[in-house]
Amino acid sequence: MSKKVKRKINRKKQSNRKADIQSFKKEVETDNHKIPIADLLSRLGTDKHLGLSHSAAKLRLEMDGPNMLTPIPKTPQCIVFIRNMFGGFAILLWSGSILCYVAYIIQITTEPEPVDDNLYLGTALKNLEAVETLGSTSTICSDKTGTLTQNRMTVAHLWYDRSIVESNTTESFKGSEFNLEDRSFNALLLCAALCNSAEFKGCQDDVKTLQKDINGTASEAALLKFADIVYGTVGTVRRTHYKITEIPFNSTDKFQVSVHSFNTSNSYFIVEMKGAPERILDRCNMIIIRGETTLLTSALREEFEEAYMDMGGMGERVFGFADLILPKDIYSQSYEFSSEPPNYPLENLRFLGLISMIDPPRAAVPDAVAKCRTAGVRVIMVTGDHPITAKSIARSVGIITNPTLDDIAKTRGIPINEVDPRLATAIVIHGGELREMKAEELDSVIRYHKEIVFARTSPQQKLIIVEACQRRGEIVAVTGDGVNDSPALKRADIGVAMGIAGSDVSKQAADMILLDNNFASIIVAIEEGRLIFDNLKKSIAYTLTSNLPEITPFLFFVMFDIPLALGTIPILCIDIGTDMLPAISLAYEKAESDIMCRMPRDPHEDRLVNKK
Repeated sequence: MSKKVKRKINRKKQSNRKADIQSFKKEVETDNHKIPIADLLSRLGTDKHLGLSHSAAKLRLEMDGPNMLTPIPKTPQCIVFIRNMFGGFAILLWSGSILCYVAYIIQITTEPEPVDDNLYLGTALKNLEAVETLGSTSTICSDKTGTLTQNRMTVAHLWYDRSIVESNTTESFKGSEFNLEDRSFNALLLCAALCNSAEFKGCQDDVKTLQKDINGTASEAALLKFADIVYGTVGTVRRTHYKITEIPFNSTDKFQVSVHSFNTSNSYFIVEMKGAPERILDRCNMIIIRGETTLLTSALREEFEEAYMDMGGMGERVFGFADLILPKDIYSQSYEFSSEPPNYPLENLRFLGLISMIDPPRAAVPDAVAKCRTAGVRVIMVTGDHPITAKSIARSVGIITNPTLDDIAKTRGIPINEVDPRLATAIVIHGGELREMKAEELDSVIRYHKEIVFARTSPQQKLIIVEACQRRGEIVAVTGDGVNDSPALKRADIGVAMGIAGSDVSKQAADMILLDNNFASIIVAIEEGRLIFDNLKKSIAYTLTSNLPEITPFLFFVMFDIPLALGTIPILCIDIGTDMLPAISLAYEKAESDIMCRMPRDPHEDRLVNKK
């Protein structure tokens, strides 16, 4: 094969690689979640009750293959062997081995009975490249949920009786600050406990409520645990007010409704509703205040809006709650309820209040982020959450410490377009804005803003962010746990997968796995990487200072046939007796006091062995 043909093949391979990388950056466009169910079933050619026919399923299996991940290509063992044999530091050892063989050949030709010492010293192998990258990390692109936060939604605030009440979000929460005799709070709590599809898993009687496993969404799990702690046991309440029928939550109506038993002097049943606060309020004409049901006036609606904005502005997920006690004379004990269509009222309800939840930050994260700043490592948050939530968490852990354009505009009371963008060193970028940005614009954002949060981003955009950081010469570490995070993990200089919730594909693509899913562990790993690199340099420097005088006569013997003052075995004995133990002890040196106060190491200049 000619050189010209080879060059063409190599260029084609490179273009294919670039095309593969570009394909990972494309957003998935679908409207399957927006169209009516009937249209979706027609498009997919299936039936809601029977599913696909056997022939249709067989045909799709032949066309698309089984629903499984494609295994990652395995590197042939021969390639792994060659890399280990001839990569990095091993080349130096091979050079020494070759010199030993050359010396042995010279001894064979010049001496009648050559010593075999040089022959035995010609075999050794060592690969010390693993610590090169970790200690030089300069940027960390971190997820929020589960890495910076505890991945445990917790009730943070409640709004009822026209005031916001704070709840304890720590694991010491006992519920004693809430009074079940308060009729307004009791009605709100009952709705949160009943209009809830989450359930505790079995065989957890000895487990604390906050540590119990739950079947259901994170938000409903938080409400269920909150109700269980305040009630003492939510199971009793649910059995007393058992569920008759329900309408599950959907993205169109944005509410969930359930009908429950409610035996009182004037009612057998109660309707409970939970969902997006504005949607719930639109269906209400009454509100409960200090235990009394009153008309929902425009003034009360304004108070609701203020509370909703305050709670949402704290980066919390807010739900609205409402109920309606059904009268006995219309809804008798034998009434047949139906949800398709509903034969019970969904309008003119009584508004109960708001409950907001937050995924609290991990306790060790603020100190870890502060240590990153001192060490010259920039932390960028990349999350799929709402910008307000992302900004709130970023402020609480110290990723954002300076005002953004929105903050400056709000402080000065002027429109945001009148604020000089150069005044803000912190920025929150929505995924929609990122989608419209050109590469040069993204590079400019990363260059001129020290504190960055990317919100409502997709896994494909995470890859774009990593490449933008690398274009600036940054050494990037990226966290990820999903299958779609794999391209970004593979592209990063250090890919960090989650050990607890991470997928197998992400773990295979990553260079490091966090067994505890904790951001602080990344900082510990960076510090350890710097320590290992420093100690290796100390050991190498110590070894070279003694080995150079020893190897110089040996080189003269090879090149000029000058007799050796000492043989190879005596020199080896001197090395083992006097050099080995001090060199090994240097590898166990503790970290210097300023190890995390130094800027990241330049991997192109500061190497294990350089001119210095």
